[in-house]
Amino acid sequence: MTLSQRGSGNERERLIAAYAAAEAPVVARLRGAGYPVDHIQDLYKQRYQYRSAVPILVDAMVTTTALDVGETIVRALSVPYARGWAQPLVEQFSRFDASEPFDEGFQYKWAVGNALAVVADDSVYDELVQLIGDPSHGRTREMLVVGLANMKTHDPDPLLIDLLDDSGLAAFAAIALGKRRTAGAAGKLRELVEHGEGRNRIEARKALRKVESTKTAGVPPR
Repeated sequence: MTLSQRGSGNERERLIAAYAAAEAPVVARLRGAGYPVDHIQDLYKQRYQYRSAVPILVDAMVTTTALDVGETIVRALSVPYARGWAQPLVEQFSRFDASEPFDEGFQYKWAVGNALAVVADDSVYDELVQLIGDPSHGRTREMLVVGLANMKTHDPDPLLIDLLDDSGLAAFAAIALGKRRTAGAAGKLRELVEHGEGRNRIEARKALRKVESTKTAGVPPR
């Protein structure tokens, strides 16, 4: 939910003013670094190439106490050139509870997981595996599973294949396996297509197409 959708009248104005005050120091630092933005989200909405702003954003993510501003910062960090900064995102993910699906903490934590789906690398592999294996993180683990697709030196495929049996994470495991073109997952993906439900079946079907197209193209299987 955006600020403009929360509450009405005076309450909405108060929230907008509080957000503006909280993001102002970050905007000032970005402008000082040469980015002519009025809001943090301008970085990605106006399609700047802002690699040099990533350290500013990471510092702001760690220090801000306003979760709505933090969520905007995290979305700005959900870009390929923020790779190399996965560790601070993992630490942020671990800080917050996920017990309430619609509170700000949940939304922020899910956004951090979504950023890690883009920027996670082998340096945080062990942490991701541990977080994914902890059910107390609930649905916020979803995009962490997708982040396993980025691994180069570690092999997440056995874990991803096992996660196809987890009804809450199966769709995201299928997405990751499709990205990795994991031929060894074809059998389990086929089972999920035949017997799964909803998004799990849809994503399994997509992943299976990718895996089978890799076989047809003669690409060496994983």
